[in-house]
Amino acid sequence: MAPRLLNHAWMSEEMALFRDQARRYIRAEMVPHLDTWRRQGYTPREVWRGFGEMGLLLPEIDEAYGGAGVPLSFQLTVQDELTLAEAPSNAVHTIAAHYIADYGTPEQKQRWLPRLVSGELVAAIAMTEPGCGSDLKALRTRARLDGEHYVIDGSKTFITQGFTANLIVVAVRTGQAGSKGVSLIVLETEGLAG
Repeated sequence: MAPRLLNHAWMSEEMALFRDQARRYIRAEMVPHLDTWRRQGYTPREVWRGFGEMGLLLPEIDEAYGGAGVPLSFQLTVQDELTLAEAPSNAVHTIAAHYIADYGTPEQKQRWLPRLVSGELVAAIAMTEPGCGSDLKALRTRARLDGEHYVIDGSKTFITQGFTANLIVVAVRTGQAGSKGVSLIVLETEGLAG
């Protein structure tokens, strides 16, 4: 069981068991490889696929999309265990999945959420830009509609998990200056040039 310090009053027995499962998996399947991943500069996609197979990647996502439909606090216990092990975080993957879960169309949710839950897709978020950092009001990357698709023109930097991600949520300017003109476009990167 979790050390006394980590047994919070709000944790149910089910959540404590889930946390123990996460801890055991992280210690067995991730910790032995941490030095290698740090040297190579990324965590292989297979790691997140294994995490997904164990039900640890996005347990809070609705069962209709492959999650367990549990409270977000289950995901936070996984984040705690990753942090305690000094292992790579799946926080960016989680945030990207929640953009889709909260704002996506039914078709987008069906297309991407099950694959994010399983680890088939590894997500990243591309917001930071050279010259303006993460200030979304100063965003320069633009997207314009060309027929049924958007053409994106600009550059991003410091994309956490960008090296291994095969689904990237990109912050772009589609309208006026300031925060009101910012949109998020989801890209599947397999086979994309540039």
